[in-house]
Amino acid sequence: MSNQNQSYLTRIANDKSHEMAEKYFKKKQIAYADYGIKSVEFMGNQMALAGLNKLILKTPDFIVLTPPKKFIEVKGCKREFNLKVDDLKYYHYWNTAFEPMFLEIMVIDFSNNDVYIFPLDHINRLILDNHYVPKPYENDGKLRYIIPLSDWQQYKKEIV
Repeated sequence: MSNQNQSYLTRIANDKSHEMAEKYFKKKQIAYADYGIKSVEFMGNQMALAGLNKLILKTPDFIVLTPPKKFIEVKGCKREFNLKVDDLKYYHYWNTAFEPMFLEIMVIDFSNNDVYIFPLDHINRLILDNHYVPKPYENDGKLRYIIPLSDWQQYKKEIV
């Protein structure tokens, strides 16, 4: 869910996307490890993040340990996924830095609790094929691709 107006610590304290991802892994019997910066204890002090390299802050949320091993970045939304242009360069780093482990994005649509998982390598193709143009987001002015999840039906996953 989009909550850019909240502090980082507030957002991670109520991270329904993270919880939903863990439920998905357990239902699918996928071994995983909590990996991202969200797993670090900040003791209520957002200043602890000050000065950290952006690459560290953009560490993927999970490592899937069930082969093929991969990184998973989890995002939540409602019907449309807002993909920050600035985040793409960090995601591409994590996608290539530790081959053969690649990065996949898990998008959870809270309008109907659907899960979409796609390899990062497919993002550029989706952006080009669908002629997405980045637009400044109303809350913070950062450029984002607004991607309707209806364009991603081939990445929708069954939850059993």
